[in-house]
Amino acid sequence: MATLIDWSQLETKIQSYEELYDCDDKPIALAYIILEYLLSLSPEEIRDAITDGPMDRGIDAVFVDERGGKDTVHLFQFKYTSKFENAKNNFPSSEIDKLLSFVADLLSKDPNLENTCNPILWGKIQEIWAAFERGTPSFFVHLCSNMDGLVSTEYDRFRNSLAPYRYFEIRQHTLETVASLIIEKKRHLVDGEVHLVDKEYFERVDGNIKGLIATLPATELVRLIQDPDDHSRVLTDIFNDNVRVYLTPRIRSMIRSSSLPLARVWNFGT
Repeated sequence: MATLIDWSQLETKIQSYEELYDCDDKPIALAYIILEYLLSLSPEEIRDAITDGPMDRGIDAVFVDERGGKDTVHLFQFKYTSKFENAKNNFPSSEIDKLLSFVADLLSKDPNLENTCNPILWGKIQEIWAAFERGTPSFFVHLCSNMDGLVSTEYDRFRNSLAPYRYFEIRQHTLETVASLIIEKKRHLVDGEVHLVDKEYFERVDGNIKGLIATLPATELVRLIQDPDDHSRVLTDIFNDNVRVYLTPRIRSMIRSSSLPLARVWNFGT
């Protein structure tokens, strides 16, 4: 059961993300949190995924995940309440019919679909159809809120309505589970060594915080952040919440091609 502690933890996170990413409102900040913590997306990927707005057909975000060698389509619906007293309310069941209508049109390739959705969502629809050309993708429908989930009868109705499509699964993310996701998400320790350029480094001290600012070859940085089991992937946990640095595919490509010959990095510790 969700508590005031869960509410406070999530609300604090929402407020910080609202400021950090200059979100228009708290529901968008909630979307940033869930997409980051659930799918490990960068801020750029999250902005690209959000479809919320007029003519969104009940779909607030879409992410076509090509990682892992098989396409997975994630469809998101976000709901936010500003009062803890409403946190015990159920996810609005009226959203189910919007989602079912969209899924039916999507999978039948309704010729009128482009005229019934906004341009961002239409672009995502084309991405989904392109995924079918590579094979049959799996679908996850995420109902996300800082409230409770659907009432059991509506959940059963939603599940039974999606059952004929076979490749669909429903995931409910409530106040309690989102708060737990934030608390329990583990970051892997990245422990490594880098070789600096000559003696181009100096110590910086702020009170009892000491750090080292140094210049190193970009190849050393790439070696440090590469996943040892898959050199095409980055160990994103090395970038903590204070630094807020996310490598997009474009930047990773620039590093690999040596377009960025040197990188200046800093790391603070106690």
